[in-house]
Amino acid sequence: MVISPAEHDRREFFERSISGGAAALALGILPAATAADVTAAVEGQKRIRVGVIGCGSVSGRYLPHLASCPYAEIVSTCDIIPERAVGRAREFKVPHHYPHISKMLAGAPFDLLVNLTDMQEHEHLNREAIAAGKH
Repeated sequence: MVISPAEHDRREFFERSISGGAAALALGILPAATAADVTAAVEGQKRIRVGVIGCGSVSGRYLPHLASCPYAEIVSTCDIIPERAVGRAREFKVPHHYPHISKMLAGAPFDLLVNLTDMQEHEHLNREAIAAGKH
């Protein structure tokens, strides 16, 4: 089935991807990773330190996956509404939280910035992060 761009959205893409992956796993097309497999793959490897900016509703979809990923470590949260950054930091046991990107960029070091802010904020925040050597 072909879906036109007008009919396609991110939520639908995500749902179809999950359904397809689950079907492939159930049919034995994809092998299931055991806890031992994941542990063996991660041992001795540096985890990617992640800074998350934007702790609103979208972060509720991203943070659980990042927090459970054996290859990533969330080191900081940031939001212009400080209570959001504090709340997500507590919820996911993140050691640092910041009320502004400038404080985040000067704070705990991270390797990857995950920008979950409103779309109109992305450009200037990403430019500021790139100028600071973070992306």
